[in-house]
Amino acid sequence: MTAPAPAVTPVQFRFVPAQMMLCAVNRLRPAQLENFVGGASLALPQVLTDQGLEQLGPVVVIYHHPVTEASDGPVEVCVPYRGELSVPEGLTTRLDPDHREAYLPLTKREFQDSALFHRARLGVEQAAQANGDVLGPLRQVDYGVWTTRGEDEVVGELALPMKWMNKLRPETRGRLFP
Repeated sequence: MTAPAPAVTPVQFRFVPAQMMLCAVNRLRPAQLENFVGGASLALPQVLTDQGLEQLGPVVVIYHHPVTEASDGPVEVCVPYRGELSVPEGLTTRLDPDHREAYLPLTKREFQDSALFHRARLGVEQAAQANGDVLGPLRQVDYGVWTTRGEDEVVGELALPMKWMNKLRPETRGRLFP
């Protein structure tokens, strides 16, 4: 059996500075995933707004382990912020340390089609491993534009934190927002 072809769009690399993250964490099954991620993606930015704090970037969904009928994650939905936060019950905060990321912008179609998504995930993983050490689990970066974009428009990214080790190839600089 041959490995799937790498992602069509080249994987890019960027530096992400250390930032505080407001997080909701849950262990769940596939049937519960969409409701949890969707609800937390709306609730976390609202907590920041209610406290007059600045959201520093898009919502990030971190899959610590697969979510299947046999595995319940966990899944962590996070938003980076600046300021003094009074953490509501049931939520957590953590410092996401500075790191490099291998990342790939994806269209709505690429997120929805399991074969395209799998190919993109493999491309990000292979690029990260070829250029350094993977530091953490896969992240899905949500630009928050899903409902206003067409099938072939970029709505987010897949990203993988890494330690850059490739001295022969300098990393490219990317953006946190589209």
